Amino acid sequence: MSSTRRPSADRRAAAGRKGGEPSRRGASRAASPAPAARRGGGGPARLAPLPRFDPGTLAAVLDAAPVRIAVMDRRRRHIYVNAEMCAFLGLPREEIIGTTVADMLGRATARRIAPLGRRALAGETHRWQGWIQYLDRRDPAAPPRRRFVDRIYAPVLGPRGTIGAYMVITRDLTEAKERQEELERRGRQLEEILDAIPARICLVGRDFRYRFVNREFAEFAGRRAEEIIGLTTEELVGPEVKRRLDPLAHRALAGETVKEEGWIRYRRSGPKYITWVFAPKRADDGSIEGFAVFMRDLTELKAREEELARRTTQLETILSSIGDGVSIVDPEGRLILCNRGFLDLFGFPAEFARPGTPIEAFVRHRLARGILSGHDRRGADLETLVAERVARLLGATDSVEEDLRSDGVCLEIRRRRLPDGCLVSTYTDVTARHEAERARRAQRDALRRAEQLSTTASLLAGVAHEINNPLAVVAAQALLLAEEAEGTPLAARAEAVREAAQRCGRIVASLMASARRRAQRRERLDLAQAVRAGLDLAGYGLDAAGIALALDLPEDLPELRGDPDQIAHVVANLVANAQHALEGIGGQGAAAAAGAGGTAPDRPRRLAISARRVAGAIELRVADNGPGIPPELRERVFDPFFTTKPDGVGTGVGLALCRAVAGTHGGAMRAEETPGGGATFVLSLPAPDPAPAAARRRAPPEPVGGR
Repeated sequence: MSSTRRPSADRRAAAGRKGGEPSRRGASRAASPAPAARRGGGGPARLAPLPRFDPGTLAAVLDAAPVRIAVMDRRRRHIYVNAEMCAFLGLPREEIIGTTVADMLGRATARRIAPLGRRALAGETHRWQGWIQYLDRRDPAAPPRRRFVDRIYAPVLGPRGTIGAYMVITRDLTEAKERQEELERRGRQLEEILDAIPARICLVGRDFRYRFVNREFAEFAGRRAEEIIGLTTEELVGPEVKRRLDPLAHRALAGETVKEEGWIRYRRSGPKYITWVFAPKRADDGSIEGFAVFMRDLTELKAREEELARRTTQLETILSSIGDGVSIVDPEGRLILCNRGFLDLFGFPAEFARPGTPIEAFVRHRLARGILSGHDRRGADLETLVAERVARLLGATDSVEEDLRSDGVCLEIRRRRLPDGCLVSTYTDVTARHEAERARRAQRDALRRAEQLSTTASLLAGVAHEINNPLAVVAAQALLLAEEAEGTPLAARAEAVREAAQRCGRIVASLMASARRRAQRRERLDLAQAVRAGLDLAGYGLDAAGIALALDLPEDLPELRGDPDQIAHVVANLVANAQHALEGIGGQGAAAAAGAGGTAPDRPRRLAISARRVAGAIELRVADNGPGIPPELRERVFDPFFTTKPDGVGTGVGLALCRAVAGTHGGAMRAEETPGGGATFVLSLPAPDPAPAAARRRAPPEPVGGR
């Protein structure tokens, strides 16, 4: 075709007939480049024309071709496209004919591939592959389609044998290219993975030449990977190593996967402890084309194992001479090591010393013999106790604790969690040490109590002496008043004063007897009467303080032997202390408990006195709902001269005297917490076999005000 002088027939061929179909003459010449052009040379401008074909046949052939075919003139305008091209672009021929390459591909892409068209217009048939972006003419806003194509550019002769156009035959290889790139990417990833694996990996063919080695293998060999590829195993590692490993290689070539480990001497690096895995490498058809070798250098690990074995032997020798029990358990709860002292201390059989014995076996053995630790729940079944103790041991951290076993043995247990998770435990029998310490504490306590009682006795003797004279005056005056007021209501009150004075006199006398270490008065003691006598002395202020009193004194309590006046004095002291605590004055450790808050103004104030027979004794309980006593002070409140009351309110002698009275009666006194809050003082007195103090019917307890 000529760009300056074109016959009308050529113009019709360029424009197409009936929707862009090529003319008979134009199509035949456009579709068939000259032989010289097909040979790919930059031949002369004039080429021999091809024979003419029927236009319909030629169009059908081109439309049936599974490639995209387009013919462009010298101005890069489409003068022909086949059906495949139309389908790819999604446009009919008439919309494509006349458009330029830039219209379809964009200016940038058109400029990039323009040299390819110029080469074809110069008479050269050539091939090109690459990525091209296609514009969407139906939707200009849509992003271009990126395709990988294989293109053939060929010149198209005009009617006079000149080149007036060129043809582009395009095969779309996008999917194949993407698959190829994916395979290449995976191949690179695989090589990176193999290079990152801390093991030496190589592929060897049936000719015993290396096909692939990873980075670890190349570094061990001291060569670059490309220098190793193609070498035989003997050339790389020497005949001695080859003789050692060839049997494994032949087994792999026979289809077997072989694992082995041991020492081997390399001529470059000396003796090494290696683990090998030889595995057959199969081709796509299933035949074995070589073998793969995976090697791990365990030389350092083996050396550490041998050193550890040596040190373990030394440690076992040392531990066997230690009297304390020692055990080492791994993080999974399996025994690593224990000494003879550990087995003897707990009575474990000798077979338990085998490494790997689970701690569950040790726990079960002890529990089956009924030996419980301080942490074990009494009453739980065996399996529950085993599971709980195993869980405690597995979760143990660094600690030092003492465990008092149910058989009376006290153990000091030291545990330490090692960095690798193992647990080292040492067990020391400290029973003898604790018994000696208890004996020393008992001696010190006895000495302290003796000193305190001596001090208290001296004080009481002085106080009793000073009180005795005024009491005698009170008693005498009360007697005179009773005689003068005989027959009047005042006489009964005078008699009550006289009786109280006489009771106080007896209390003073008993205090004097205690101070002088005289024998205590022992007579029939009705505990209920003693309680009421104490209330006569101290209960007068309960009503005024708004304190509700509840008495629960069974009528069938057994008779006791003792000093009723001293017991009444104890009750009076406890009632007075309770009243002080409930009034917020202090008392019974209220000052120490002030941080927790006192009795609220709108909280009912209650005092309960009850008596019960408990295991060969009678317990008299005086309970209030006041601020209570902190646990750390419940024993100190019985020390002489210790008080929690404000200055000028208490002397700190009352509770010490109460405990002393309890002791002289063969009993004891303690302080507890009242359920729901408050303080409870418990006076325990030894009681004989049950014998009712009176045959009266027991009245139900009822709250009363005051006395």
